[in-house]
Amino acid sequence: MPEKEKKEVIFTYDSLTNVDRMKGVEHKNRFKHLTGQKIVSISSSDYSNFFKYGGEYSSIKSYRNGEYIAKLENKTFVVDSVSGSTFYLKEENNPYNSIILYVDSDYEWMADFAWVSLGYFEKIKQLYLGKELVYIHKDEDFDLEYHYGSHSHDRFMDYNTKRNLTKKIPRNSVWKCTDVLVLPGKLEFGDCDNRVILNIENDKYGKYYIFASKLLQLKEWKRENFLSIEDFHKYQAVQNQLRAEAKAKAAKAAEEAAKREDERKTNILARYGKYYGNLILQGKIIIGMTKQQCIDAIGNPTRINRTITASTIYEQWVYSGRYLYFENGKLVTIQD
Repeated sequence: MPEKEKKEVIFTYDSLTNVDRMKGVEHKNRFKHLTGQKIVSISSSDYSNFFKYGGEYSSIKSYRNGEYIAKLENKTFVVDSVSGSTFYLKEENNPYNSIILYVDSDYEWMADFAWVSLGYFEKIKQLYLGKELVYIHKDEDFDLEYHYGSHSHDRFMDYNTKRNLTKKIPRNSVWKCTDVLVLPGKLEFGDCDNRVILNIENDKYGKYYIFASKLLQLKEWKRENFLSIEDFHKYQAVQNQLRAEAKAKAAKAAEEAAKREDERKTNILARYGKYYGNLILQGKIIIGMTKQQCIDAIGNPTRINRTITASTIYEQWVYSGRYLYFENGKLVTIQD
């Protein structure tokens, strides 16, 4: 039998994601897109800041020649190959210095906390460094304080407290991205998706940072908090168009409602004459009106109670806080 031609599978690297697993592929290929990329270790491999037991029992472990490595901060490695959640790395300036990085399959997402892809880092710099960003959050009275596990790290973060800014920042204020860096110091578990941040400054409101990953995710969700100046002008044009369309739609609805009201007025006056017609148009009822006249004036009742005798049909119409009584179709009593 002739051999079947094997199709080469290409795993495209996405510079808008960090050291993250690919979605929609089988487990053994989840990190294949990182092959050939440079990644930098920014945290000790024992992850004692995440798990108390740390050391060789942690979810991410590094080995060189079979020996466990406890520290790998600030070293750049090239991803030689990947098998499942196991990375085979070579040090950038010393290709003979290779390590094996094991990531527990249940905690693959934690790789984003300890490693930064240089491709991702450079892409963030290209997108935002030196650029002006406009804060467009729709809640002008934003006054949200960070609390543990709130997933609210998409706005202004304070360098000292690592918490959300608690004072109000006006909508459409302009901020400049003065630096892109890795957040220094230890982070609390669940603080962010990765540790790449943007310094943003405003002459009036000061200096803060925002997480790059949150900025990108929110753009993807169409819920931006910050836009570049160019995108802000496009955003304003879209908002102006939407407002114009909404105004035109409201004007058309008002015109149609007025037309329907004129038609109703003409119809009511033609059916009941000037005296009863004007009462009905004002939403008023008086003794002697018919059931249909009452309906035209105040609408249908919520309930009707009927009593039938040999000569008379009695009806009680129940409204909210009001009762109407009819005898043989004529209104005889109004009880409020």
